[in-house]
Amino acid sequence: MARRIDVVLEDILVAIDIVDGAVDGRTQASFQADVFLQLGVERALEIISEAVRHLP
Repeated sequence: MARRIDVVLEDILVAIDIVDGAVDGRTQASFQADVFLQLGVERALEIISEAVRHLP
């Protein structure tokens, strides 16, 4: 069953907002030093990648 496009787009926007908030104000060095943040951003990108596959 295909997912509704509005739900898919909302999932994408939520993941983007989470990443944006998590990295806001951080330098590249502080991001590289925070393994948990890197893993969280990676997971958000996976969510975005999966959601994009459901778009027509």
